[in-house]
This record gives sequence, C-alpha cells and structure tokens, in this order.
Amino acid sequence: MIDRYVDSRAEEFNKARQSCVRKKIGSSGGELESAMEGCQDIWDRDLMDWAGSGVEKKKNKLIESSAKWAGANSSEAKRIRKVLTSIVGETEVERGKVTVVYGPENKPETPRTYLKKLESATLTSLCGDLLPRALANIGRITDSDIEEFNRGADRDLIDRQTLSALTSLPSNKRPMACRKLAESIAVSKFTDDMAKSLDFMTAMVTRNPNLPDNRRKEAEDKRKALKDQIELTLMMSRYKNEPLNDVLAKISIDADRHRKLDARRVLGHDKASRNSNTVNESIFDCSDGIFCQ
Repeated sequence: MIDRYVDSRAEEFNKARQSCVRKKIGSSGGELESAMEGCQDIWDRDLMDWAGSGVEKKKNKLIESSAKWAGANSSEAKRIRKVLTSIVGETEVERGKVTVVYGPENKPETPRTYLKKLESATLTSLCGDLLPRALANIGRITDSDIEEFNRGADRDLIDRQTLSALTSLPSNKRPMACRKLAESIAVSKFTDDMAKSLDFMTAMVTRNPNLPDNRRKEAEDKRKALKDQIELTLMMSRYKNEPLNDVLAKISIDADRHRKLDARRVLGHDKASRNSNTVNESIFDCSDGIFCQ
C-alpha cells in the first residue's frame, strides 16, 4: 500500500519535474546539469491545472477539476458532484501531498446509506408534511410545494391526484400506503442520482485529457467500484420495495374503490332521507284540515 501511494504521488511530480527541466534547459543554454539543479525542489512545486487552463495550481482535485474542464457548472451538476464525492471520495493533490475527502463534511457514504437517507427524507417530506396538509385542506398544497418535492427528478414523482388519492384512503390504510409510496419514490430518486453519478464519472472524469495517467486509472477504478455497489444496493432493495408505478396504481385503484363506497353510502343515506320525508309528509299532511284533527 505504501509503495502504491509513493508511486502514485511521485508520478505527477516527476512529470512536473520533467516539464521544469525542459524549461530550464531552454533558459540555461542547454546545460542539463544546471537545469537538474534548478528543479530539485520538486515536491514544493505546483502542478499544471487538471481543468486545462494551462497554468499551474497549488491544488488539483480529481472530480472538481474534471467538472470545470467539461463545463459542468449548473446547480444540478454541482448537486450530483456532492453526491459523487460523498461516495467515491475527492482526490486532492497539493505540493506532494495526496488526500481523499468525502463530501462537503468529509463523511463517507455508500450507495446503501445514501438510499436510507433518501428514504428517511422522503418519508418526512411526504407523510410528515404534504399529506397532513392535504388532509386538512388539499387547496393548501401549492404548485411550488409539488415542484420542490419533485426537484432533481427526471419526472414528476407525485402530483395533486396522488395526494388526493392518499387522502381518500381509510385512516387505517393511509400510513402504510404513504410509507410504501415514500420508499418507492426514494428508490426512484436513488436510481436517477446514481445513473447521473455514473454518467458524470464516465463522460467527464475518466475522459479528462488533462489528468495524469495514474489519476485517470484511479477515476476508472472509482467508476467500476461505484457501479458494483449500486447494482448490489438495487438488487437488495428490489426484495423490499415495489416499483413506483405499481405503488401509484394500487393507491389510485384503492382510492377509487373507497370513493365509490363512500358515494354509495351517501346516496343510500339520501334515499332513506327522501323516503322518510315522503312518509312524514303523507302522515302530517294537513291540507284538508280534518285529517289533522
């Protein structure tokens, strides 16, 4: 492990030293010895920018520099980069020092723990916030509420019709249905985010021509490890969670059934009320004045 670390660190800085020597030879009239002497402080030198700016930088980052090279500066690209660095780690090289940082808070995650975090957040947002507000008054749910819940997804995960269907379910069935829906939505979000993360590694990081060869190989190793972990996590979750479309369909069908039952009960009550009113009218009809005496 030590040998691999030293070799990894040395490769970038040996290339920097070669570049330094070439420049020194040009400025020293072709004297190799003086050029070599002038490049002894190799570990204190900066490296060429991995983003391809053509200048030297004090610190290079494997994923961030590649994102800059690819022009991936949208808010969604930055969000996916945070997800990616939390799972595979961000390699930082600075003057002979190589470190790996995991996410903004340097807390490493796995695809499985990321899925669990999504499940918890989705359950809180859907069943702890949106659904209670919809039960109180569906009109209180605004378009911005729906958009915020669906933010970052490639399709609408929930809409007013789904919330209305949840509110139509009996109170004893509603919590379980909401939990199943939240878990399925989390898996859908997870699949989207992991697919975007793999695309990010494939299209931007592993293809960055400004990376040293050893860093490009490291990026490919990270991509393969991420792919394997994602597949294992999805395989395990498949036994626990139903696909989102199936859950949405079941909730809709069950809600329609209970709406029809409620409608029949209301109609039956109205019919009974009408019959009662007819009887009362026939018994207490005082139009002739004699019957009421």
